[in-house]
Order: sequence, then structure tokens, then C-alpha cells
Amino acid sequence: MNSERKLLIQGFVSDISNLAISNRMTGLWDHLRGEICSKSDLNEVNISEIVQTEKKSRHFVEERSRYRTRIDVQFKELLENYIQ
Repeated sequence: MNSERKLLIQGFVSDISNLAISNRMTGLWDHLRGEICSKSDLNEVNISEIVQTEKKSRHFVEERSRYRTRIDVQFKELLENYIQ
């Protein structure tokens, strides 16, 4: 296996791992926001907590999008190299 292909595979695996982390972190922050919003007494709801969880969730949603795009490009390159 040539070094270029090996680097491509390593990057592909790394990006899939990072995508899994981003997916998990998005779910965790969304779940926490849901817990905060499900309180029956509105006086117990802290708006700054909601804003913080939304910002953190948004960060991971955008990160997830970047990884998906990179994975698509790498997958195409891997297929093209495999066919040759």
C-alpha cells in the first residue's frame, strides 16, 4: 500500500471517529437542553443554561457537517484508488 493511500485511509478513519464524537456530543447537549426545558416550574428554568446548551450543540452540529463532507470526499477518493 503506497503512503498516499495509507494517509488517506488514516484520515478517513480519524474523521469517522471524530464524526461519532460530534454526533454523541450533539445528542448530549440536546438532551441536557431538553431536561432543562421540561421543568414544570418556569421559575426553575435558567435561560443562560438554555443558551449555553444551544451554543454547544450548534458547535457540534457544524463540526459534524464538516466531517461528513470530508468523509464523502475521502470515500470517493478511496473508491477511485481502489478501482485503479
